Amino acid sequence: MIIYNFTKVDFNAPFEDDSVVAFITIFASMCALILLQILRISQKIDKQYKTRK
Repeated sequence: MIIYNFTKVDFNAPFEDDSVVAFITIFASMCALILLQILRISQKIDKQYKTRK
């Protein structure tokens, strides 16, 4: 989604019409990736914690 929306950005007028929607969607996709990475790291930590007990 990030790559697709990056192609929709009009760099001559980045804050008009569809470019704004593309920027919002890029930002939302990046937030989702960050949340998934946090989940993955927390699961690794949980697995290590359970194996120590």
